[in-house]
Amino acid sequence: MTRSTTLHPPSSAMPGSDFARLSRKIADAGLMGRRPGYYALRITVVAGLYVGGWAAVALIGDSWWTLAVAAFLAVVFGQVALLAHDAAHRQVFRRRRASEVSGRIAGAGIGMGYGWWQDKHTRHHANPNHEDLDPDLDPDLLVWSQDQARAATGLPRLIGRWQAFLFFPLLTLEGFNLHVSSVRSLANR
Repeated sequence: MTRSTTLHPPSSAMPGSDFARLSRKIADAGLMGRRPGYYALRITVVAGLYVGGWAAVALIGDSWWTLAVAAFLAVVFGQVALLAHDAAHRQVFRRRRASEVSGRIAGAGIGMGYGWWQDKHTRHHANPNHEDLDPDLDPDLLVWSQDQARAATGLPRLIGRWQAFLFFPLLTLEGFNLHVSSVRSLANR
């Protein structure tokens, strides 16, 4: 049995940036291909869990058990958000329109503005970790550089000193932050 292998020049001989070389390597390995079967199953399961969670809220009614269903729905909402993320990156559908429609449906299902988020996330990917251009690095509650830490006042300054320890507790508030930012974007139109 013979085995054919494609020889690639050493990475230093390949043109482009480190990111371009890594991206090409990932694409050559077939890791960026769409997986329609996987997404069909995942969308079906997540949609079923979403509908089931809301049906449980309606059936349980005014009870302490609703808190358990709320915790379950929090996990399901996270999965819906991940599906919207994949749709925004056009990993789910080949066509732009289908990706946009599915992303908007998923965003509406969890109360997040998909158009606003997609614009922000695309700008993040265009300039990852660039302090002046990445919208995810705008100083708000957390600071991302020593310059931002020096300029911070009030609560961001206090949290900035301890943010390594507070990061995961603060991350639980990110969903609320996304909702507030979505409403702000609607008001700014």
